[in-house]
Amino acid sequence: CNPPYGRELEAWVLKAANTRKLGVMLLPARTDTAWFHDYCASAEIWFLRGRLKFGGAKQGAPFPSMIVVFK
Repeated sequence: CNPPYGRELEAWVLKAANTRKLGVMLLPARTDTAWFHDYCASAEIWFLRGRLKFGGAKQGAPFPSMIVVFK
């Protein structure tokens, strides 16, 4: 799941963390946020090297990314 990165991001992460099934999310690596510590820190996390580029973008994202696996 690649949720919207706006204000609703925390609600998406909360839902994935509370679902009793396997969930995989592509998220901004915002390790200084409450939602990271509350929902992601105990999950499996893969930090991605570099900045992601989507489609034909010339520049990468302005933030690092991570893949979080909720089990």
